[in-house]
Amino acid sequence: MQNNLLETARAQAEKAEPAVRAAALLRIARAQSTSDSSSARKTLLEALDAVRNIAPPAQQYLLE
Repeated sequence: MQNNLLETARAQAEKAEPAVRAAALLRIARAQSTSDSSSARKTLLEALDAVRNIAPPAQQYLLE
Protein backbone atom coordinates (compact mmCIF):
# COMPACT_ATOMS: atom_id res chain seq x y z
CA MET A 1 0.00 0.00 0.00
CA GLN A 2 2.71 2.49 1.00
CA ASN A 3 4.69 1.79 -2.17
CA ASN A 4 1.61 2.52 -4.26
CA LEU A 5 1.11 5.85 -2.52
CA LEU A 6 4.76 6.78 -2.93
CA GLU A 7 4.71 5.84 -6.62
CA THR A 8 1.63 8.03 -7.12
CA ALA A 9 3.29 10.89 -5.22
CA ARG A 10 6.44 10.55 -7.32
CA ALA A 11 4.42 10.60 -10.56
CA GLN A 12 2.65 13.76 -9.44
CA ALA A 13 5.94 15.35 -8.38
CA GLU A 14 7.43 14.76 -11.82
CA LYS A 15 4.69 16.96 -13.31
CA ALA A 16 5.04 19.75 -10.73
CA GLU A 17 7.07 22.94 -10.94
CA PRO A 18 10.70 22.62 -9.77
CA ALA A 19 10.31 23.91 -6.19
CA VAL A 20 7.27 21.71 -5.55
CA ARG A 21 9.03 18.73 -7.14
CA ALA A 22 12.07 19.20 -4.89
CA ALA A 23 9.95 19.48 -1.75
CA ALA A 24 7.88 16.45 -2.72
CA LEU A 25 10.97 14.33 -3.36
CA LEU A 26 12.35 15.27 0.06
CA ARG A 27 9.11 14.13 1.69
CA ILE A 28 9.02 10.94 -0.37
CA ALA A 29 12.58 10.14 0.68
CA ARG A 30 11.61 10.62 4.30
CA ALA A 31 8.66 8.26 3.93
CA GLN A 32 10.80 5.67 2.13
CA SER A 33 13.38 5.75 4.92
CA THR A 34 11.03 3.81 7.20
CA SER A 35 10.96 0.76 4.96
CA ASP A 36 13.57 0.97 2.19
CA SER A 37 16.74 2.87 3.01
CA SER A 38 18.33 2.19 -0.37
CA SER A 39 15.44 3.77 -2.29
CA ALA A 40 15.27 6.57 0.24
CA ARG A 41 18.92 7.42 -0.36
CA LYS A 42 18.42 7.48 -4.14
CA THR A 43 15.36 9.69 -3.79
CA LEU A 44 17.19 12.00 -1.39
CA LEU A 45 20.06 12.45 -3.85
CA GLU A 46 17.53 13.15 -6.62
CA ALA A 47 15.80 15.68 -4.36
CA LEU A 48 19.09 17.45 -3.58
CA ASP A 49 19.81 17.72 -7.30
CA ALA A 50 16.35 19.21 -7.79
CA VAL A 51 16.96 21.70 -4.95
CA ARG A 52 20.18 22.85 -6.60
CA ASN A 53 18.20 23.78 -9.72
CA ILE A 54 15.72 26.17 -8.09
CA ALA A 55 15.95 29.86 -7.21
CA PRO A 56 17.90 30.86 -4.07
CA PRO A 57 15.08 31.86 -1.69
CA ALA A 58 13.24 28.56 -2.13
CA GLN A 59 16.52 26.68 -2.35
CA GLN A 60 17.71 27.99 1.02
CA TYR A 61 14.37 27.23 2.65
CA LEU A 62 14.44 23.59 1.48
CA LEU A 63 18.06 23.08 2.49
CA GLU A 64 17.39 24.24 6.05
